[in-house]
Amino acid sequence: MTEEYISGYLDCVSRIKGIYTPYLGGFNCFFGVDKKGEANIQEELMEYLDSKKVYYDSRSIDLEALKNKIELVEIEKWPIKLIPMIEKWTCDKLIEKEKGKNGDYLSEYLVKLIADFLPKDNTKLYKINPDSMLWPWGDNISEEYLFETKDKFYILHFGESS
Repeated sequence: MTEEYISGYLDCVSRIKGIYTPYLGGFNCFFGVDKKGEANIQEELMEYLDSKKVYYDSRSIDLEALKNKIELVEIEKWPIKLIPMIEKWTCDKLIEKEKGKNGDYLSEYLVKLIADFLPKDNTKLYKINPDSMLWPWGDNISEEYLFETKDKFYILHFGESS
């Protein structure tokens, strides 16, 4: 299992969502960022965003204002709690209504992939608030999650652009 595999799965999920929401574009992705030291995860995220300053400058985004708005909310027992939180992005209920439920929902399978990929112990999940901010990875409407491991953090992005 690799982050590229998970991101590829998310790309397919965004294409399925495009069938159900044809006037919206956007994409989903999953990517890792190496931690730089012993800073807390909020500081690590801020340092990563600082490294993307050139991107922000080209979009005229006030990076300091953005960083002051960010809040990380920990989600305990994430392999269970994340599934209903992302169902709207994977269109599970719409697909079930049209095609029935045959196997796992797309959200369930995605969480299984991520859980198999990440270390079993000491992996934390945070919901990044607020939603729909302008991030360096794009989209106008979005929801982000941050997985923290010992050496890296991973961003799980769901997004739409109109």
